[in-house]
Amino acid sequence: MDTIAALSTAPGAAGLSVIRISGSDALAVLGRVFRSANTAHPIQMQPRKMVCGSLLGADGSEIDRPMAVWFKGPHSFTGEDVCEIHCHGSPALISLALAAIYNAGARPAKPGEFTKRAFLAGKLDLVEAEAIGELIAAETEAAVRNAAALLGGALGRALGGVYDSVLALVARFRAVTDYPEEDITEQEIPEMCSALTAAAGTLSALERRSLAARAFTHGVDCAIVGRPNAGKSSLMNLLCGEDRAIVTPLAGTTRDVVESRAMLGGVPLRLMDTAGIRDSQDPVEAQGILRAKAAAEHASLALLVLDAGIPVGEEDLRAMDAARRAEKMIIVVNKCDLPDVHYEVPAEVKSTGAPVVYMSALSGDGFDELEQAIRTLYDSGELLFNGDVVTSARQLDAICQSRAALLRAADALNSGFPPDMALTDAEFALDKLSELFGRKASEDIVEHIFENFCVGK
Repeated sequence: MDTIAALSTAPGAAGLSVIRISGSDALAVLGRVFRSANTAHPIQMQPRKMVCGSLLGADGSEIDRPMAVWFKGPHSFTGEDVCEIHCHGSPALISLALAAIYNAGARPAKPGEFTKRAFLAGKLDLVEAEAIGELIAAETEAAVRNAAALLGGALGRALGGVYDSVLALVARFRAVTDYPEEDITEQEIPEMCSALTAAAGTLSALERRSLAARAFTHGVDCAIVGRPNAGKSSLMNLLCGEDRAIVTPLAGTTRDVVESRAMLGGVPLRLMDTAGIRDSQDPVEAQGILRAKAAAEHASLALLVLDAGIPVGEEDLRAMDAARRAEKMIIVVNKCDLPDVHYEVPAEVKSTGAPVVYMSALSGDGFDELEQAIRTLYDSGELLFNGDVVTSARQLDAICQSRAALLRAADALNSGFPPDMALTDAEFALDKLSELFGRKASEDIVEHIFENFCVGK
């Protein structure tokens, strides 16, 4: 392959930046822009030994005193010769350095091209390659831990037994189809059905955990809903740690959806403070109320805020109806710091089955309880984030389709259909598992995955 180069660290001013060069001419390209302090020829550098020297611009003048290192293929990330230049992180300097490197025979790397070359060289499977992108984009501790485990091959180890089991069944079905005299005996059918359903069960558990884990790895849209003056904006400010929403004693202050971000219970929340829900003749406020209802309807989580100092009334019930349109709901009884408050959640609110948290958005009392309620809502305790979940839609789709095909194969076999009926579904399930790890992934799938990476990875 031709030789590529790119900045591998984030662009912008920094104390240190790393430029990566990969390809058959990587060392030669380095030799045209770098002069070691110990030798005039970088070609004499020792693999994996960092050396200090001069970085030369396209005109041959010294532009920095960096460190350089050479990883000799195939013992490198991409499987090719790879050179790295560790230089100061001035954007102007990086621009000069890259111009010199491209002038020396390398071309600019495409997004994800280094990782793609590692995949094509067999250094990574497709799940591990995607884990690099997930690790770079991770916003939570859970996402970091899970991506790191996937990068270490955790999913391959977890599903290795499933793949081998399905492969053995496919081989047996093929033998029966190609050689009718090798018919499946009555004693084999229960064992085969059991193996198919066991493999499907493993995939089903992985699918269930992965769907639950998306809240921790991708975040959730969270609408704060309630009657006017229930304390929605105060709660918003408490959760995001700043005065993001205007708070006044006047009802109807919030007339549009105000957005911010917060992390609660390990779940990244995209918060939306909404207008108080009530009957209003003000056309601007009425438009805000419509937007509040729409935000709740499309949210993954709604926080229904009730005022502990006021009995639940018609406006609260309207707000509750809006909040129940979200996928999940938590009831927040606010203003519990008011004197002589002894609030009881009424039966019509309890009937929703949503968890109830008593707190004060003003003092912060009950914040920990709200955080725990959110955590529990999305994790019953089975999520370990040690590679036991997948996070990409592509991976989840492959697992879902494979699981469904395995169950169809078991049903066909158990219903007395010919072995070739079970073979079709079993082969499809095996293909989807192969596609998951990139063993049979189409070129379009591979291109789509890596084009979403940043340049330099």
